[in-house]
Amino acid sequence: LFALFVGIALVKGGERFHAVRSLSQQFFDIMMMMITWVMKLAPLGLFALLAKLVATEAIRVLSRLAEFAVVVTGTTIFHGVVVLPLLLWIFGKMDPITFFKGTKTALITAFATSSSSATMPLSLKCAQENLGVRAQTAGFVIPIGTQLNMDGTALYEAAAALFIANLMGLDLSLGQQLIVCLTAMIASLGAPGIPSAGMVTMIMVLQSVGLPAEAIAILLPIDRLLDTVRTVVNVQGDMMISVVVDHHTKAPEIKV
Repeated sequence: LFALFVGIALVKGGERFHAVRSLSQQFFDIMMMMITWVMKLAPLGLFALLAKLVATEAIRVLSRLAEFAVVVTGTTIFHGVVVLPLLLWIFGKMDPITFFKGTKTALITAFATSSSSATMPLSLKCAQENLGVRAQTAGFVIPIGTQLNMDGTALYEAAAALFIANLMGLDLSLGQQLIVCLTAMIASLGAPGIPSAGMVTMIMVLQSVGLPAEAIAILLPIDRLLDTVRTVVNVQGDMMISVVVDHHTKAPEIKV
């Protein structure tokens, strides 16, 4: 809300606030430089985390974690490659291939940084320049989606809660599984767009069915790796929704 008021004041003030706009642009350039560094160092960090996991955990736990990683990654990719493009084609009237070609830069950055907030400037650029979304639509939909549209995170948290329950030998009833799914969707709305933010909100999901919060420690070594895939789906959903909203809010052409 504060950011909205600041933006309105900057536009209303015009040239009086030129220095503030210039400073904001320079700050943005600094952040993009830092993100570039992170993108170059991220593969080394992921390798270190996986090496520690292999060296310290038992083989049985590793095999179960590998199965969980395959299931979560597979379902997330299915959601991003099949479900979202189908919805885009039905409601946004856009060819999925055109969409992926126009958004590949933002999707690759989301995969590298695992941060939808850090990717947001590129998401805005891809939506406006490559997908033809109007600036006012993209500037409203994508920032809101960065905070609220976390379908990849919601899918991960629900699957993780069910995995932890299974690992502990607990048999959740159908009602408890529905509670897990509903809580995961609500909790994902409050997850910030930064790496591994879903691990914090997952505590709420676990406690909704009486699972111990400390059980998330078993997922910490592989969470950073899985976070890359679900962030891509989150960012993809933001840009997809901007296309759909722009399609339905454009003024109809008047035929003479």
